[in-house]
Amino acid sequence: MLRLVGGLAAVALVIGLAVWAKANGPLSSAGNVSRIAVGDCLEASGQRITGEVPCGGGAADFSVVGRYPDTSDASNCSATPSDVAVVGSGPAVLCLDYIAVVGDCLLAGDRAAEVGKVDCSSDLTGVYRVEAVLHNTIDPTDCPKTTRQTLVHRFNSEVLCLGQSS
Repeated sequence: MLRLVGGLAAVALVIGLAVWAKANGPLSSAGNVSRIAVGDCLEASGQRITGEVPCGGGAADFSVVGRYPDTSDASNCSATPSDVAVVGSGPAVLCLDYIAVVGDCLLAGDRAAEVGKVDCSSDLTGVYRVEAVLHNTIDPTDCPKTTRQTLVHRFNSEVLCLGQSS
């Protein structure tokens, strides 16, 4: 189970969410945190990381874009701008970017109290629909005019353009 320790903050057009893990934290079912590396992909259900999955498959929800062992300081992910910072046992901090396609809905923004993909009809605060995915760029200026938030993925040169979920 996770509990929120930090809010979302826009840093260089990137939204980060720091999540603290209790003893049976979000990474315990994903295996040994020490084996999770930059470039790996993770699957999630709700606010729980359920395991490592192939990055090419449709099951991947997050890509690991940064890893900081021997710390529980989620602010380390500001050096590796990412969408989500997860603190696991060990301790270790993983910096994660959403893996999303047009039509997916994500919890994001400074009003979101949770993190992850959700049903687009969810009444949770901070639900956004992916309107466009811009590849080979970190410049959000080509996002549709209806874009309300952007997630800039520097690690793989991509921008998620997020609009209203309904």
